Amino acid sequence: MNENQMQSFAAAVEQGSMSKAARDQFLTVPSLVHRINTLEAELGYRVLDRGQQGVTPHTGGRAPLPRCQAGAVHPRRCKG
Repeated sequence: MNENQMQSFAAAVEQGSMSKAARDQFLTVPSLVHRINTLEAELGYRVLDRGQQGVTPHTGGRAPLPRCQAGAVHPRRCKG
């Protein structure tokens, strides 16, 4: 897990949208999705629920979210 993955996860939750989060991070949507998918694979669980109405933290993503938001300084905090 790296800082970029954590920032992408936090941005997606804050924006409520993959496209808005990608635009906010100067990424394409596929690049942002790849980062989040890689984060989920490394953690071993889903962190986002994706739907037509946007994205929200999945049950598994709610616990590490505050740590990921603070993780820009300390990336290890995200992995709880």
